[in-house]
Amino acid sequence: MFSRSPTALGEGQTLCVSFLWNPFSSTVKMEVDQQLEQRINIKFLVKLGKNGPKIHQMLQQVFGEYALNEKTVFKWVQRFREGRENPQG
Repeated sequence: MFSRSPTALGEGQTLCVSFLWNPFSSTVKMEVDQQLEQRINIKFLVKLGKNGPKIHQMLQQVFGEYALNEKTVFKWVQRFREGRENPQG
């Protein structure tokens, strides 16, 4: 946590600025956003007729070590094939 004490701006005026940084919440948000992004891509690729193994391979090419695991990709492929439209968890 960073904080700065009040700074005089002029007679009778002060400015107080506080900063709160939580690296864990940033990491979690980025991870969730990346998972959602991958599910959106899965939906798109299913609509193009791609199969589960091909989709997983493509996600690995793009996201590397952060790609969804194969089981999760297959689960989402099945959901979208069954008509699911919402990619959110």
